[in-house]
Amino acid sequence: MSIIIPSYNKAGVIEKTINSVLSLDYPSKEIIVVNDGSTDNTLDICKKFVKSRKIKLISYSKNRGKAYALNMGIRAAKNDIVVTVDADSFPESGSLNKLVCYFADPKVGAVAGTVKVSNKKKFLVAYQGLEYLHQAFQRICQGFLNTVMVAPGPLTAYRKEALAKAGYFENDTLVEDFDMTIKIHKAGYKVVSEKKAVVFTEAPKTIKELWRQRVRWSRGGVQIAKKHFDIFSNKNTKRLAFFAFPLHMLWLVLPFILVPTFLITTAKSAYALIQSILFGLSQIDLSRVSFSFDINSMGIYLFFVSLQQGIIDFLSLNNLNLLLMLGYISVSIFLIFTGFSFRVLKEKFKPKDLQALVSIALYWILLAIVGIYSILLEITNRRRKW
Repeated sequence: MSIIIPSYNKAGVIEKTINSVLSLDYPSKEIIVVNDGSTDNTLDICKKFVKSRKIKLISYSKNRGKAYALNMGIRAAKNDIVVTVDADSFPESGSLNKLVCYFADPKVGAVAGTVKVSNKKKFLVAYQGLEYLHQAFQRICQGFLNTVMVAPGPLTAYRKEALAKAGYFENDTLVEDFDMTIKIHKAGYKVVSEKKAVVFTEAPKTIKELWRQRVRWSRGGVQIAKKHFDIFSNKNTKRLAFFAFPLHMLWLVLPFILVPTFLITTAKSAYALIQSILFGLSQIDLSRVSFSFDINSMGIYLFFVSLQQGIIDFLSLNNLNLLLMLGYISVSIFLIFTGFSFRVLKEKFKPKDLQALVSIALYWILLAIVGIYSILLEITNRRRKW
């Protein structure tokens, strides 16, 4: 088995990643690190491991992108099975053994690992931890029907022959792992998922980092939809096209349903409340208010009656009821999905998870804005940034 680690400006984590890969419990493994034109001291760190003959190093001065780096590693690999590991990801010790057993089936072209967040202590990262858990559970479900949409970059094992038949990785999208997964399906191979092959990855810790990552993912999703629209006519991807792809897209647009529902209902609730308060106050006879602030009891009664009536009128709006129904259904599905994700992946539910779950609407607002912005970037053909 050959393990390929593409790296660009990852001096802060590359040593930890290499040590993590070196400690993997697998009898014979070839480790290839590809330095994709890093401008920091990534290359110097990697050279230390070369001197001790623990890794093979491929390096070049110009940054050519992750797809190019992966292809360089694949072509240099001596083994029939290659595993890709991101430079900021740390596989668990027994992960390789759990991945490789699937290749006894010659129809299997790729095996996806389960990605979890390593730096979950920060509040922003806790949101992403929930999201990664959902994605892992989603892949497990898709695996039963051979409809895995994305074999993730942090940890996936590939049959080298399948990569060659699929045409190797390409730089024409911002999501090379998503692209390759679809291409392997098209080539007639199966893509499966192994929940026990766990890899921990460094999630973005700041809004700026998260914004850049999610814009890349969202734009990449649009690019994939355009590039692989022919999955609806390809004989090997009919199930993927008519089952997994629509559900995957629905999951991506879910924030666009929930966010407007949340904002509109919140705004209208606030408006109804303010209107009711103002109407209630107008019924108070201020001349009967003494210095000790004894308010007329009839005024208080009318205030609460008008408040109640305002809320009833507000809730009786048909369009609002429809939005509320969609919102409740979506939230219910989300909570059920979350529960199954924790149970199937045997993840402990911690206070940080509860905090993230309660305030998830804020995160969805960010994702909705990212989605709209990404679509605009693609429509206007703005330059693609990694």
